[in-house]
Amino acid sequence: MPGVVHRGGRHDVQPGSCDVDACVRTDAGEALLYAGVTGSVENEATPRSSGFHLTSLLSIVLTTGFAALVVGLTGDLIAFWPLYLIPIVIAAVTYYVAGAVLTSAIALLLIVLTAPSGALASLSRIGVGLAAAVLCGVVIGAQSRRHALHELELERASIYDPLTGVFKSAYLHSRLAEEMRLCDRYGVPMGLLLVEVADYAGFKQKFGHYKAELLLEHMASVIKVSLRDTDIVGRLGAEQFAVLLPFATAAECHSVAARLEADIRATQFEGDALEPVTTCDVVVACAAYPSEARDLPLLLELAGERLDAARKARVARQGPPAMTASQESQALP
Repeated sequence: MPGVVHRGGRHDVQPGSCDVDACVRTDAGEALLYAGVTGSVENEATPRSSGFHLTSLLSIVLTTGFAALVVGLTGDLIAFWPLYLIPIVIAAVTYYVAGAVLTSAIALLLIVLTAPSGALASLSRIGVGLAAAVLCGVVIGAQSRRHALHELELERASIYDPLTGVFKSAYLHSRLAEEMRLCDRYGVPMGLLLVEVADYAGFKQKFGHYKAELLLEHMASVIKVSLRDTDIVGRLGAEQFAVLLPFATAAECHSVAARLEADIRATQFEGDALEPVTTCDVVVACAAYPSEARDLPLLLELAGERLDAARKARVARQGPPAMTASQESQALP
C-alpha cells in the first residue's frame, strides 16, 4: 500500500494454560464495553445531503449560468430552455428533493429575468415542459435519497470499517465477549491492546483531512502486518484501534505492545509537498485476562487506565503539542 515502508514480523504466541475462576459478566460491564474503553464513539456515515459538495454546487451554478447566458444571447427561449434540466438533475442527485425544487425555482426566475421581452410571451407554451422538469427533478431527488439511505444501512450492517478495512467497533465488542467466554471454558489466556494515534488533531491540521485518513488506513495495515492472522483488529474511535490477542499471556501482551509501538514509530507515512514523508507517534497499552483482570469490567478499566497513563507519560516526555495560531490568539489577554 502506498505510503507505508514497513515490513513487520509476526509474533508467535503458543497457547498456555491457566486457572480461571468463574467470571460473572454484569450488565454494567457490557454497557461499559459498548460505550468504548476511552469514551470514543465510532463515526457513522450520513446521507450525502448532510455534506457540502463544492464540486456539485459549482456544477449547478455553472450549468445554470450557461443556460441563462445562451437564452439571453440568442433570445430563443423555446429552443434552449431545456438546458436548465442539467442543473436540476445535478441538484436532485446531490441534494435530493429540496435541491431539485430550489434549482427549479432559480431556473424559472432566471428565465423571467434574462429572456428577451418578446420571448416571455412564449413562456406559457413551455409551461408544461417546465412543470415536467420540476416533477422529474423531484422524482430523481426522492430516488437518490432512498438509494443513499439504503447504502447507509448496508454500510452499518457491515462488520468492516470502510476506511481502514479492520473490524468495526460493534463487532469487536461482540468478539471480545466471545473470546472471554472461550477463555473461561478452555482455561486459556487472552490479551487486549489499545493503540491510539498521538496528537491526531495536530496531524490533521498540518496535513489535511485526506492525509489524516490515509494515515489511519496505513496504520491499520501496519498493525495487521505485525500481528498473527488469528489476532483480531478493530477500530474503536476516530484515532483509536483495539487488538484482541487470543492465547496471549500478560508477558506476551506487553512484549507485543512494545514491539508494535516500535514498528509504527519506525513506519514512514505520506505527508504533503513540503514534507513528503513523515512519521507518527502512538500510545499503546495492554491488559491480560485473567491474570491481570478477572472479569470484563476490570479488563476494560485496566486497559483504559494504562492508556491514559501512557498519554501522560508521552506528554511528560515530549511536552504538550504546540499551540496553533488561533489558540495563541485566544490565549492572549
